[in-house]
Amino acid sequence: MHVARLSSVVISAMAAAMSMNLLAAGPDTPISVPEQMLAVTNEMWRLLCSVVNKETADQSANRFGQLVHMSWKLSESMFEGEAQDVESLDARTYRIAEVYEEASYEFDSLCKTQCYGSAALVNEFLKAMELGVFGDEEREKLQLTHVLLSPADAQREVARLRRMEEVDGELVEQLGRVQDAKSAAAAVGPIVALAGRMNEGRPAHRFGRSNIPETIRPEFLQVCKQLEPVLWKIRNEIVRIVALDGYDREPFDSFSDALDSMYESMSLTHGECFDDVFDASFRMDLDDALHGNIITKP
Repeated sequence: MHVARLSSVVISAMAAAMSMNLLAAGPDTPISVPEQMLAVTNEMWRLLCSVVNKETADQSANRFGQLVHMSWKLSESMFEGEAQDVESLDARTYRIAEVYEEASYEFDSLCKTQCYGSAALVNEFLKAMELGVFGDEEREKLQLTHVLLSPADAQREVARLRRMEEVDGELVEQLGRVQDAKSAAAAVGPIVALAGRMNEGRPAHRFGRSNIPETIRPEFLQVCKQLEPVLWKIRNEIVRIVALDGYDREPFDSFSDALDSMYESMSLTHGECFDDVFDASFRMDLDDALHGNIITKP
């Protein structure tokens, strides 16, 4: 969870970023950042509108990924440093927001169709959510499967989730040691290793209670109940660390990247156990932490 990824959701969303077409305009035709934002948001909207079946979804995946990456890079630069053309930005903010709202509507609609079965576009959509360019409210729909597991497979899934408790506990310990940039750097290796352990045996889909036979469902729900307290500890540690002085500066970058990797692994390996803890309020807590108001919960 890079600070710019989580705290600048609104800016990165509205920005929608530098278009590769615009970058090719040349030095004699300078284009302001707001103009780039508006043009690329429009392109992203048109691209999403063009997706009507699996074939068009597959065809659009690469370009959509390029636009998303440029959007993230622009939001990073806006947070990191130099003064922007504020007057020009303000003049176009309403139009950018208006077009972005249309793009978001198309994005959410395609999530509901699971991108017409296009694995390539689903992958790019998940990246867009991780970077904060689009909201992740529909993440679960992208990763859901309607498969009903056999009792044996359901038992294996329950056993896999039980193993997460040990890894999660070790993650809490590692995060608890992070007090500054130096200790954060020391935690990078262990956190990357824990992410690797977490992904061992990860199923192709995220399974929820609807995928578990009724005879096994009480065991599944009990495991989620056991995981919830340690997941809350992880959430609170992340919020605490984001509030540390200088977290949005370069000395924390490697740690932030490792934490991004771990966060993604957790979302893929903990199913709805993860969703119940890292809900929409998580980003609000991060924003509060960045502004000096740490919020912790049970």
